[in-house]
Amino acid sequence: MLTQDQIKELEKRVEELSIFHQVGKALTSTLDLQEVLTLIMGKISELLKPSTWSLLLVDEKKQELHFQIAIGRDASRIRDFQIKIGEGLAGWVAKTGEAAIVSDVTKDPRFSREIDGLIYPHIKSVACVPLKSKDRTLGVIELINCFEESFPSEDLSMLTSLADHAAIAIENAMYVKRIQELTITDDCTSLYNSRYFNYMIDAELSRSKRYNYHFALIFFDLDRFKSVNDTHGHLCGSRLLREIGNLIKSHLRDIDTPYRWGG
Repeated sequence: MLTQDQIKELEKRVEELSIFHQVGKALTSTLDLQEVLTLIMGKISELLKPSTWSLLLVDEKKQELHFQIAIGRDASRIRDFQIKIGEGLAGWVAKTGEAAIVSDVTKDPRFSREIDGLIYPHIKSVACVPLKSKDRTLGVIELINCFEESFPSEDLSMLTSLADHAAIAIENAMYVKRIQELTITDDCTSLYNSRYFNYMIDAELSRSKRYNYHFALIFFDLDRFKSVNDTHGHLCGSRLLREIGNLIKSHLRDIDTPYRWGG
């Protein structure tokens, strides 16, 4: 005969298995990153009931964390914050790839009043785990005020497992994005390629006819570029093209699009 505690424990395990089944199904049925991450964060919310919970992604170029999902108290206010890698509790987790479970943030040296205290004015405790792929940290899940004295080890195990699923979803989305970029960009210059230009010019012509507006095209070439290859070699020529591509992109408006047409 099972005791009441044993029945509750079995019910919890069944619920956990159901959650992992739903998350696993989502991972194999859609490439929509936001859909999968929203499902994962929703399940974390059901189980752990934090006052505020968020998922932050790493921007490797800027070395910052930005909020991909933020739900709960003060959520609408914090979505525009960026956190430098290494700063505050989430920044520390992103930098080290280790979890931070803190019952009283005021006693933890990693806590920053200028960052954590500003983002979460009512913060008391935090459970913060990394989203890791191999040795690379892709993001952080942060739960605010979901426990008081100690964070149960089984809840940490559950949170870590869901973080691993979130990391898989993020990595899948990154691979898909990279493949899409490779099909429309030139490897050497990182500008859009002529195939994408042919597609976009048709779309722009149709749009300009429909809405009766003008648009401009600028074509230019590089004089004596062949002499660079002949004199200094093709590696030097490729480097020159890459530098020119970067120079072009740095002087464009958001609405302008650059292409490598020939060569």
